[in-house]
Amino acid sequence: LKEVTNRSIEDFVLEEDQKAISGFLKNITPLKTSKQSIEIRLISKNKETLWVQLNARYSIQDDLILFVAKDISEQKEVQTNLALAYDRLKSAQEMAKIGYWSKSLDSDISEWSDEAYEIYGYPKEDFIPSTENIINTFHPDDRYMITGKLEDNLMRDGVHQFENRIITAAGETRWVYQRINIIKDRKGTPKILEGTVQDITERKDFERQLALSNRRFELAIEASNQVIWDYDPVANSITRGGGSSNLQFDNSEAFELENSWFHRIHPEDVQTVWESINKAMKGSSTIWEMEYRVLDINGKIAYVNDKCAILRDNSGSPIRVVGSIIDVTDSKLYLQKIENQNKNLKEIAWMQSHVVRAPLAKLMGFVQLLNQTNHSDVDLEEMKSIILESANDLDQIIKEIAKKTREVE
Repeated sequence: LKEVTNRSIEDFVLEEDQKAISGFLKNITPLKTSKQSIEIRLISKNKETLWVQLNARYSIQDDLILFVAKDISEQKEVQTNLALAYDRLKSAQEMAKIGYWSKSLDSDISEWSDEAYEIYGYPKEDFIPSTENIINTFHPDDRYMITGKLEDNLMRDGVHQFENRIITAAGETRWVYQRINIIKDRKGTPKILEGTVQDITERKDFERQLALSNRRFELAIEASNQVIWDYDPVANSITRGGGSSNLQFDNSEAFELENSWFHRIHPEDVQTVWESINKAMKGSSTIWEMEYRVLDINGKIAYVNDKCAILRDNSGSPIRVVGSIIDVTDSKLYLQKIENQNKNLKEIAWMQSHVVRAPLAKLMGFVQLLNQTNHSDVDLEEMKSIILESANDLDQIIKEIAKKTREVE
């Protein structure tokens, strides 16, 4: 008590509030005997800052100013936190493009937040959020969503939420997400409707573009007969899509040797493929590719080219693998046909340059012999037999060349 006796209250007031307390004290005069209040900050004995509500009144009888101070530090802290939370909420609503509104069921006019006006594109002074005006902001094709007594639906279903299109003040069509709730009094009687409205136009545009892109991708896959696969090494699961109708497999399954795709691989290739892809996963390569045979639903052999990209983490372990399987049977058979043609052409060339020359040389030799000898010394029957044999050999070779030529064609 001795520490505060005969000291002015200004001695305990925080420096920033000195001007306020001085003006407050000067305003307390014998002419003003009603109670007057001010909120100021005081410095306590242990140097803590305290908020107090200072009530003062001039007593004419005692010719004194009487003060009563109430510690409101906790109340001020709560108010400060609430103001801070409100500011943060407002900032979050602005960033998320979320507006708030409320309407008493006894009134036709709603109260909108600043962000709600911003979403609809109306200045506060130019738009009254009446029921009729709000309905008119809805796209004509979406107005059925708010027909009837909305509170009846809320009483039955609780929170009501939906997406709809609105027409802004500028005539622009935008998408919003609405969430509406009903507030009741203690007796359970509906009193207030409140809700939020969020601009989701960008999300809807993205969803539309994504759906269009996915559809184009699906059509491209269908046209190319590719099997697209996505392997998750962490979950050890693989998902596939697309492909020819002649190949049947599970869309989603475990990545293992016994799964549906490996059952499609030709028995002579299955182990090689399994070992090759597992070796790639354990290695450091980011690309794996292999050509192998598969059996279609009719048991016929088809050739495929399997290729994937391997995404790895910082330690080199695979975390995602995306690949495609392309049916290359037609091109494979075409290449085999070309190889067979080349083989036949080589055989034809060899027969023309070597095999044909043997009987032809024999015939030419006999003709030369006839020219050089006396006919009486030659056994004509034997000579005719040799010439006929050589001619038959030549004829057979020519037939074989013609056969291989037809195979090439």
